[in-house]
Amino acid sequence: WIEKSTMEDVLLPICRRYAANYVPAIGFQSITGTIRMLHRLLDFVRHGNVKPVRIFYVSDFDPAGDFMPPSIARQIEFWLRDIAPDADIKLQPLALTAEQVKHYRLPPIPIKEGDRRQNGFKERYGVDGATELDALEALHPGELGRLVKTAMCPYRDETLQRRMSEARQEAQKTAKEAWRERQEEDEETFEDRLDELRERAEAVLDGFKTELAALSERLAEAYREAGIEEDLAELRSDIEAALDNLEVTLPDRPTAEVDLPDESAWLFDARRDYLTQLTFYKDRSNGTG
Repeated sequence: WIEKSTMEDVLLPICRRYAANYVPAIGFQSITGTIRMLHRLLDFVRHGNVKPVRIFYVSDFDPAGDFMPPSIARQIEFWLRDIAPDADIKLQPLALTAEQVKHYRLPPIPIKEGDRRQNGFKERYGVDGATELDALEALHPGELGRLVKTAMCPYRDETLQRRMSEARQEAQKTAKEAWRERQEEDEETFEDRLDELRERAEAVLDGFKTELAALSERLAEAYREAGIEEDLAELRSDIEAALDNLEVTLPDRPTAEVDLPDESAWLFDARRDYLTQLTFYKDRSNGTG
């Protein structure tokens, strides 16, 4: 999630590549944005995809940007009680942080006049001004993208797509072999029966080729009299029954294999109790978290 759309050219391609949701805002994220996220999660659950949610928050290093992550966390905390009380959601500020501003030697700009949070912000971080995300990209091109990719990588199994493809091919091969063996058990295969029906149909058709346009109704009647439609329906039913009774042991579907990072210090964790979560908010407000 990001507080501005000016970094879209940097972040949107990365989110597309990693199949991550890109959620921009103009300033503070709206309540509807939080609710939409929770409903997306519910849609996954309804389709049997129970997955944890991890949100990385990107904002300017200024009083407003510093306040945005806990503000969003409190919105999530409030709405998930009614929408998704059992959800596994965590949120962590990713950029810009005071440490990043110092590490990359990013220049400060004056804080907006009238911002009532500026004194606490300056005291908490020991700074005289704010720093915008644009400064990081201007002075260190590609670094914001690298920070985002580095944060995402531990949650991805880069081998999963290949293993899924291999498992799909193996499953298709196994099913085809089982179907072939099933047909070999019968003296007359389904293909033989279908070929015989095709020959009978062609024999009927040959007698009507010159009059086909005018005799389409008679042709249909001839098919019915020949019993082709009934026999074809019976063949279809027999194939479906054979498929229903076909026992195939397919390979297990691969699952992601990742070593997750330590998330115990993240700003928000939906699994924490209220008092523990409150401690994390206070630590951030005091500049110790």
